[in-house]
Amino acid sequence: MNSELVNCTQCAKILSQKLNRSIKREFIARLASDGRVPYHLLNGKKHYNIDEVEKSLPPERLTSSYKGTDKVLEDENIPTKEDIITHFKKEGLNIVDPFTGPTKKTRDLPRVKLPTLQEVKEKLNIIELTATQKAKLTDVYIEQYIKEFNPSYEQFNGLWNDITNGRFIDTEYREIFNAAIEEFSDNQKSFLLYAFMNSFCNAELIADSILDEINI
Repeated sequence: MNSELVNCTQCAKILSQKLNRSIKREFIARLASDGRVPYHLLNGKKHYNIDEVEKSLPPERLTSSYKGTDKVLEDENIPTKEDIITHFKKEGLNIVDPFTGPTKKTRDLPRVKLPTLQEVKEKLNIIELTATQKAKLTDVYIEQYIKEFNPSYEQFNGLWNDITNGRFIDTEYREIFNAAIEEFSDNQKSFLLYAFMNSFCNAELIADSILDEINI
């Protein structure tokens, strides 16, 4: 067993080589933030054991993790859209609830405002960094991380509209849920909504990853 502890970036590189597939740094950071992979704190920074992370990774494709969730999808306690929004607001996402806004488009994905440059800067603890490391933290560098850590809201919203309106959807999703889009249950839609919202990151997670990267 590999007991060596490495930072998030190194962990992602090693696992990508070992598994011969792309494991992104932000993916591991997100899983750690959600408590889905173990980590160890050294001098206040997150470090990872390669073997522990590998055992905790979801299936090869993120969407593949939907398979084998029959019990979840058959649960009668279906979370509402409001429940999911409330959960992610508590997780630190800046969500503008579309059905309390002026347009009241209930079929839209809840609007997520990405963390601002200033919000991420406020989460960065740069006191212990060297002058060279501090020099890397330009506005352009930070803004690139904000984009890298978050999906396109427009693309997700388009997909969500197809799901809620029962329009043709990619074959992959129909195979995963073993149902045509127009036959998706409320549970299946809630499960997808949760997965979409869980793809966005707050300012703290982005800041942690930036500090991890420049400390290599």
